Amino acid sequence: MKLKLLFIVLGIAVAAGSVWYIFNGGTDQDATETASSAESQATQGAEAPKDSLQAVVKDQKDVKIFNELLVLSGVAQSLQGVGPYTVLAPTDAAFKELPDDVLDTLKKPENKEKLAAIMNYHIIKGTLVSSALQNGQKLPTVSGKEVVVEVKDGATYFVDMKAGKAKTVTVDATASNGTVHTVSAVLLPQ
Repeated sequence: MKLKLLFIVLGIAVAAGSVWYIFNGGTDQDATETASSAESQATQGAEAPKDSLQAVVKDQKDVKIFNELLVLSGVAQSLQGVGPYTVLAPTDAAFKELPDDVLDTLKKPENKEKLAAIMNYHIIKGTLVSSALQNGQKLPTVSGKEVVVEVKDGATYFVDMKAGKAKTVTVDATASNGTVHTVSAVLLPQ
């Protein structure tokens, strides 16, 4: 019922816009093309801004699997938002270290919620540059759980709920709405 009402309201809005456009000098064909273009953008989703976290992650050469999983889980779009966020992006090598069937299992549609929880565990609220990270610091993730920073022998690690450690590989890739650090392991929320 609500969906039907939404389409009715959308139809009225497009029709009203078309009438306004025609009365203000445009043609019926122009109005139809404009409405089709707007509808297409709304249903397909806008392309990520070039400097958003999503775009920065997508451009990183060694985190292609992470980017694919962000898209599959539906989390990628949140990285276009205002933020700020810090993304801990596991490298492709980190995902290849997982047991053989884990990645394939997570990619199944019935596991989308679990995959989203894992992806959200790699997104921290706020912008954290590497120089600001301190040993023992607890960082709240978007999933509602924390990761802990461990600084040891000049290296920085993020420790998950299972005491698994992910070492920073590259740091401080800057985006308009946050920062990206690539890490050596997949963090698990539980």
